[in-house]
Amino acid sequence: MNWAFGLDPNTRNIAIALTFGGALAALVLLFDPTQWWARLIAALLAFDIGAGLISNATKATADKWRSAPKLARTIYIAGHLSIYPLALFALVANPALFWVLIVLLLVKTGLFIANTRPAASR
Repeated sequence: MNWAFGLDPNTRNIAIALTFGGALAALVLLFDPTQWWARLIAALLAFDIGAGLISNATKATADKWRSAPKLARTIYIAGHLSIYPLALFALVANPALFWVLIVLLLVKTGLFIANTRPAASR
């Protein structure tokens, strides 16, 4: 589980991350008028965005990713800033929900960038 919540994660942080991710997924399932399969995929992305946002704000995740190779961090950032927005654009029909998810995705990725820079560049 350290790939998702970092090294030695706090149980409270895990619970908060899973709750926030679940709440975002529920919003997509309840308020997006697309086909069931598109809603399901979008809900999974929303869960990842919500849980990842909380996780990326923790020391455990920062410590894990700070020691990861630069290429891995770069791929994480590139994927979240390219694939996720395109997928959300294709899957989420509710404009308000789309923009909420995009803003939270940017916050999640920004936290990742800010918290995982190697110690020498901090």
